[in-house]
Amino acid sequence: MIDKDFDWQNFDVPFDNYFNGDREHTAEEYEEIFNFVNSKCHESGEYAIDCFEDHYKVRKKSEINERIISMLTSEQKAESKRAERDVILKATDVYMLPDFPISEDQRELYKQYRQYLRDLPAMEGFPEIGVMSFKEWGQWIGD
Repeated sequence: MIDKDFDWQNFDVPFDNYFNGDREHTAEEYEEIFNFVNSKCHESGEYAIDCFEDHYKVRKKSEINERIISMLTSEQKAESKRAERDVILKATDVYMLPDFPISEDQRELYKQYRQYLRDLPAMEGFPEIGVMSFKEWGQWIGD
């Protein structure tokens, strides 16, 4: 049984130690520690165990995502941004239905937002620019 009273956010174990053990822990103990840390990451929602550079290391999910994105080609980034945009377009389809209970002013704002989403791939800086949420876009246009 391992001591679970440690700072799980500082978990950093080389692959070799994890699979073969070392002076501190056996491979079985490392597996138990890994599972404990993984459950803590899952509970937090903010952290994950990163498997990079021959180590298992706890990192913020945002850091892991940034590194992964930095490794993508420009075309892969563009494809990812278009997919993200497509999900938002699909989610906002409902606001275009004439019987959906929003005001015509709100419907018009959603039409404009959806046009922004369609125009995104042609914008300067694409695919490096982010996809704004409806709220962010509304603040950007000054609504």
